[in-house]
Amino acid sequence: MNEIRLSEQHYKEAERRAKAAGYATVDDFVAEQLQGEFSVEQEDLDQHFTPEVLAHLDRTSDDMKAGKSSSMEEVERNQEAVRAAWLKKQAS
Repeated sequence: MNEIRLSEQHYKEAERRAKAAGYATVDDFVAEQLQGEFSVEQEDLDQHFTPEVLAHLDRTSDDMKAGKSSSMEEVERNQEAVRAAWLKKQAS
């Protein structure tokens, strides 16, 4: 049998959550939480940070540092344009 060690604080929190969820033991609760976490395939988000996206983030950061801001209407228009482009790309 394997053993996992938790700090006292984490153990007490796990104990509280296990009791609230109706688990017989903290071990059962922690085991099920870990198994659930490990069974979910983690998406690699790095693929979304293309050179174009990084350049856009850099420009936005520079604008913010320079005190430039956008109105909520500008943000919404930009968001809608990005959404429309994404939907078009998905359809093709």
